[in-house]
Amino acid sequence: MPAHPEWQKLRGHADRLALRYAHHQVALHSRYRPAGLRAREVYDALEDVRCQSIGSQVLAGVEKNLEAAWLDTLERNGVLKGQFLRTTGVTQAVALLAREKMTGRPPPPEAASLMAKTREFIGPRTLAALGKLGDAGADQERYAFAAHDLVKTLDLGYEIGDDVEEKRKTREAQMQAVPG
Repeated sequence: MPAHPEWQKLRGHADRLALRYAHHQVALHSRYRPAGLRAREVYDALEDVRCQSIGSQVLAGVEKNLEAAWLDTLERNGVLKGQFLRTTGVTQAVALLAREKMTGRPPPPEAASLMAKTREFIGPRTLAALGKLGDAGADQERYAFAAHDLVKTLDLGYEIGDDVEEKRKTREAQMQAVPG
């Protein structure tokens, strides 16, 4: 019998989509989405983690389904076997680290090798940036800014795009101007 039955993997993928539908604002996500391919991949994966974290905290059974879906995705991408493009493996590992920061749940044991390589690669600055994601999880816009900071620590800041950074600065200035 497989570690996670097929129905649980399918349910996990369905739960992931449902949580994204429930907790994701498409226009806001698009407004701050980086221009570069690798930065977009990380940004999109982090947004999935945000939506999943919100849902798994509210719905207890969802977390097991989501973990089954995570493993299915990692297996399909070849990430667990080390057969992956560097960006895909790093993106998935960073997403798992973000999940850990937001939910307190460690990455699946099957991903231990990937996680060890990633922790070695990313360094303390990125780990600190991951912590900011957890603090911003309930606010998608604040989370987008934290995701940008994380992208920068991965040396992909140049892929964010000047127009997105200008929007961010404008929004931060507006937020500071509001008495609070």
